[in-house]
Amino acid sequence: MQEEIDIYIECDSTSPKEMDRQYRYLLECRSFPGNTRSGGERLTGTYNMATMTALIQALERIRRPCVIYVHCRNDWMLNMLVHQMPVWIGKDFRNSKGNQIANAGLWQRIAELTAGHELIAVKGRHEYSNWMKEEMRKGERDVR
Repeated sequence: MQEEIDIYIECDSTSPKEMDRQYRYLLECRSFPGNTRSGGERLTGTYNMATMTALIQALERIRRPCVIYVHCRNDWMLNMLVHQMPVWIGKDFRNSKGNQIANAGLWQRIAELTAGHELIAVKGRHEYSNWMKEEMRKGERDVR
């Protein structure tokens, strides 16, 4: 039986514009409930960039092939991850006009890290959303 891992992602803002923002991720192994790893940082970028960066950092912690459930509110990123990324891989991360896609470097890294895994997108808020939001608010208070 293949191991199953949940990756939960949250950002402090869903605004699409480029701005200073925080993100967090949490990994949880389904065979060992309560066995979690989490992290997060700040970056200046778009919502999509923050979500993809969180995903990359979470994926870098996974060492063997497994089924990965990616939980987040970024419907666009989840859709691209499951449906469009395989097409982009075949086209060297270029669109139908031959131009490099936005955030190609992030998508390439995600493709590398997800090779050999089965990905399942889970859209919307999740059980860790409120905790992650509170952790980001604490970080804001600590910075001030």
